[in-house]
Amino acid sequence: MTLRHTYLTRKCLLFLCVLITLSVIHYLLFDDFTSSFSTKSEEGLKITNPDHIAHTRLEANIKTIGNEKMLYPNEDQKIKSRSYLLQPQKQQGPGELGTGVDINRTLLSPEDKLKYDEYYKKHHLNIYASDLISVHRTLNPDIIDPWCKTIKYSDLDSCTVIIAFRNEAWSTLLRTVHSVLDHTPESLIDELILVDDGSTEGWLQPLLQRLKEKPKMLVIPVIGNIYPNNLFYFIHSPDYFYNPKKGVLSMSFDFYLNQRYSPYKKEYIKSLQRTKPMRIAGHQANAFVLNTAFFRQLGGFDTGMQVWGGDFWDTMFKAVMCGDGIEMLPCSHVGHAYRSSIIWENELREAQKTVSNLYRVAEVWMDEYKDLVFERIGNYTLKTGDVSKVKKFKKENNCKPFKYFLEYVTEIVHLYIPVNLIAKGAITKPDGKTCLGNCNSQRLCLAKCYWKGYWQFWELSSDNEIRQGIFCLVPKKNNQVKIKKCKFNKLVQWDYRKDNLIQNKDTGLCLTADEENKLKLAECTGHSGQIWIWERTIHSKNNSKRLSQ
Repeated sequence: MTLRHTYLTRKCLLFLCVLITLSVIHYLLFDDFTSSFSTKSEEGLKITNPDHIAHTRLEANIKTIGNEKMLYPNEDQKIKSRSYLLQPQKQQGPGELGTGVDINRTLLSPEDKLKYDEYYKKHHLNIYASDLISVHRTLNPDIIDPWCKTIKYSDLDSCTVIIAFRNEAWSTLLRTVHSVLDHTPESLIDELILVDDGSTEGWLQPLLQRLKEKPKMLVIPVIGNIYPNNLFYFIHSPDYFYNPKKGVLSMSFDFYLNQRYSPYKKEYIKSLQRTKPMRIAGHQANAFVLNTAFFRQLGGFDTGMQVWGGDFWDTMFKAVMCGDGIEMLPCSHVGHAYRSSIIWENELREAQKTVSNLYRVAEVWMDEYKDLVFERIGNYTLKTGDVSKVKKFKKENNCKPFKYFLEYVTEIVHLYIPVNLIAKGAITKPDGKTCLGNCNSQRLCLAKCYWKGYWQFWELSSDNEIRQGIFCLVPKKNNQVKIKKCKFNKLVQWDYRKDNLIQNKDTGLCLTADEENKLKLAECTGHSGQIWIWERTIHSKNNSKRLSQ
């Protein structure tokens, strides 16, 4: 389904996703868009009925294209008038002030139990609870820093709001549309194409203000978490970002191109001023704002990507390497409903589309660092597709190298960069068929070698840690070995010895596989269960000298 290009000619574009990340702007896939919306009553609950008048008016602005339906602005009305929907009023009922709606399934009738199960199986979100919550849901005003209310905004450019969703339940979609219109001055919305759930008062002005000051900046709101089981709205208190003792985290990444959290450097947290923009090291792409002209100049979204994955890094790298960077605005809040699992997982597994997307990002943006991604993912049979068009945009816009991006990020967060490694790759037994792996729940195991990437790729860092991205090999009680998140201020060091034994520096014990292939630490004797084959690097020799000093 193609969106009209006139929607992309406004001053800025605001991308918000109900439950998924928008990968390609021109294509939104909807199935079962017309899921029925109804209220249910349950003993002990006072239900606030949805706004049926607004519901009817919203239906009037749904146009059918082919066999599908999508929200389309009324061509005569353009959704500029606040009379389009009723004004929000204080509500009493389930879910108000962001509270959760806990359903005791055992007390439901057989018919409602069936609906409850079917909804959850289809959406991986408690739609039964969602249908009990008003479309004009209120949130606790305390989530907004009081200082934010003192800010006076200048005349701001209007914005086109794009909602991206797929197979969405009707109640969550309706609540999303209402939340945007209920909490946004009409002068700021040119068009509402499709936004994220749980918006709060004054959510849009801070984003547009910063974009007016820096047109080539990518800006995002503070993202609240809407729990899938009961739709409880969780967000950190306003003081969270200004306390260096709390270990404040930024969305970040590793060289598997996974979304990770990295701790901010205390010096940066101490330098922050309340309500002022905050630099970040990554984003989830479920809510962000870009200047339309800048977005077009960089070629928009990479249409060579498929389904999901990689698009968040594509926009992030563009913003930092070709623009003014990326910031989070602490006075802007948007809620995002996270599913209990990925609905389109089977589609992603088909031809490993996510991996192909990540390869594509690495090939275009990461320069010589791309090989760090390729060797960690490990499946060299997957292709990036034609990236010549994207590289052309990169060159025409004189984008900075990836090394600049790393410098930009490491100014504010602790980020592990896997360079100057002592050893890397799969750790195998002498037969070359059995590999050391990171199994379920971060459990160390031995398994048949497969790809020798991802969960079977290990590295001995320049600090002598055995790592998989942000995870480290750590000795525990009873000579057990566990996989834990690495700590930047506490190193756990190992030595890959010349005799192919892996020795923990603190305990003096060696990694050992017993006769049942169970792993533990034991006295270093050099027997067959302690011999490990691991690719040494050019830094291995220098490391041996350093350890012996």
